[in-house]
Amino acid sequence: MGAVKTMMLDYNVKDGVIMAATHGRGFFTSDAWTKLDPVAYFSLKDSVICESQSLELIDSSLNTENTRKWNISPASFKFTNGSDSSSKTAKVQFDKAGEYTIELIVTNAGMESKLTRKITVNPQYLNNLTLNPSNTSYCENEDLTLTANILDINTQGLANAALQWFRNGAEISANLNKMTLLIKAPLINKDEYEIKFTADYACLTPKSASSTYTLNTSANSTLNITRVWDTLFSNYNGSGTVEWYRNGFKIGTGTRYKLIDNGEFYARVVNGNCNGSKSNIIQYQSLGSDNLKNRIQIGPNPNSGLLSIQTNWLKPSKAKIISLNGEIISDGIIILPGIENKIEMDYPDGIYFVEIVNELGQSVIEKIVLSH
Repeated sequence: MGAVKTMMLDYNVKDGVIMAATHGRGFFTSDAWTKLDPVAYFSLKDSVICESQSLELIDSSLNTENTRKWNISPASFKFTNGSDSSSKTAKVQFDKAGEYTIELIVTNAGMESKLTRKITVNPQYLNNLTLNPSNTSYCENEDLTLTANILDINTQGLANAALQWFRNGAEISANLNKMTLLIKAPLINKDEYEIKFTADYACLTPKSASSTYTLNTSANSTLNITRVWDTLFSNYNGSGTVEWYRNGFKIGTGTRYKLIDNGEFYARVVNGNCNGSKSNIIQYQSLGSDNLKNRIQIGPNPNSGLLSIQTNWLKPSKAKIISLNGEIISDGIIILPGIENKIEMDYPDGIYFVEIVNELGQSVIEKIVLSH
C-alpha cells in the first residue's frame, strides 16, 4: 500500500488482525503481527497482602493464543470464585503466610513467554482481649487486680503496639503497656475500668480492641451513724447487715442500737463475706463511770447461740450463766485475758445473766437476750 493518510488504527487481540482506515482509500487489514513472539504480562495491585485477602490475577499478555497457565509456589493456596490455573482472570487465596512466586506462561504458534512476580503474604491476627478480676467476689476494703488477657500474644510484638488503661474514661498513663492493674482499697462501686490494645499492622483486625470491667462492691463505704439521746442510728438501707461495735468488740446488729454502756462506738456493713469500712466514731460517757465494766466486752446482744467474752484484765477470770429466775445454768467457765473467749449458749430462748468475777473478787453482770 502506498503512502496514504491513516484515519484510524486498531488491533483485534482475538484474531491478531490489525485494521487501518484511510482517507479516501477505504479500510485495510493485515495479519502481519500474528507471527510475533508472545509477551506474557500481568500486574499486581498489591505485592504485600494478608492471609485473609484474595489476590486477583489478570492476564493482559500480547500476541497469545489466549491460553495460559498460572504456576504458584509454594502450594499453600487455592483458586477461588470458580477460577483455576488456566483462567484469564484468576482469584487466589493463600493458606499460610510467607513469600510466594507467581508465574504466568503464555504461548503463540509454538512460542512461549513467561513472567514471574513475587508477593509477600503476612499473618492475619485477630485483635481480641478480655479484662478479668483476680477475684470474682470481693469487698470494698480489699485490693483488686485486673489482668488483660490477649487472644494472640504475638500481637504484642507488632510495630507501635500499645496497651492502654482507663478509669472512667481517663487514661491511667502510669500503667501504659502493663498487663495488670492493681486497684488499691477502698474500691469505689461502679467505677469502670477499660483496657485497649492498638498496633500499627495492616493485617490486624480490628485495628483497635478494648474490654471493660465495672466494679461491683457489696458493702457501703459511706456508712454514717448518729446518736439521739441513748440510741445510735445508721443511715444504711441497702443489702447486708449493720454490725455495732463498742471499744472494738461486736455488741449487736440492726439499723439502730440502744446504749447500755459507755465507750467508743462505730458500725460497719457486713454482706456475705465482705466487711464494709468503719463508720464514724461516737464517744458516749453519759451512763456514769464504771471502769470495771468498761474493761469487759460481752456480745453480741441479742445473741443467737454463740457468746463472746473478752477482758483486758491481767489474769484469768471466771464466768457463770444464770437464768432469769436465778438458777445457775453453767458455772466455772474460765475466761482468759486479752483474747476472745467463745461460749456456746445451747439453752432455750429467753433472758439470761452472765456474771464475770476477776481474781480480786470483783464482778460484772450483763443481761443477755438469747434468740436462736
